[in-house]
Amino acid sequence: MLPYVDGMEVCRVIREESLPARVLMLAANDSMQDKIEGLKGGADDYLTKPFAFDELLARIVALRRRGGGHEQTKLLNVGDNETWRWL
Repeated sequence: MLPYVDGMEVCRVIREESLPARVLMLAANDSMQDKIEGLKGGADDYLTKPFAFDELLARIVALRRRGGGHEQTKLLNVGDNETWRWL
């Protein structure tokens, strides 16, 4: 539900350009067919809304574990006081 272009098109461009990005689709479309199309379309993971924030963080950590390449420690700030560090 992105403006001007849909997530599948964004994912297609990322894969066509061989960009070093992992794609976790956050989608309102929750049918099995939607999930399959998202994953076949190049997404590394697919999470439907509504979702638990802890599950989103766990999936991000899992995606980082799977990917090779140049990993750096990143900080994610959530709200006023929460900072999550993942490796």
